[in-house]
Amino acid sequence: MNCPYCDTPTHVTNSRTRSHKVWRRRSCREDHTFTTYETVDTSQINVRKRDSRLEPLQTTKILLSIAKTGVTHTEAVDLESTIRTKLMDSITGDLVESPLSTEQIGAITHRALSAYDQRYGERYRSYSEQL
Repeated sequence: MNCPYCDTPTHVTNSRTRSHKVWRRRSCREDHTFTTYETVDTSQINVRKRDSRLEPLQTTKILLSIAKTGVTHTEAVDLESTIRTKLMDSITGDLVESPLSTEQIGAITHRALSAYDQRYGERYRSYSEQL
């Protein structure tokens, strides 16, 4: 990777892994330092819909369903990140060959919301039953 300031090659001076994210501190020969974040590309994860169609995972749908429970925007973004991590942890095998079901996504979302605040878990459950 090249430095965004001077376009010279960089090297990693520090690195940390947290779940499915990697944080790296980089520097170049000119003593510029910057941080990069690497995450798993979720666009390759498929979801099997109730009518058996396959569709790419859209985390924005998860974020919208969380927002309907009444949490703040910041809480919704944090919860969506937690749920995305739990979804990644639940995948076994090939991402394309082993799609997630909408039931799995709903159950993981409900558990995460209930662990955060039981009221939000109940609101999510009543919202998802309407679908």
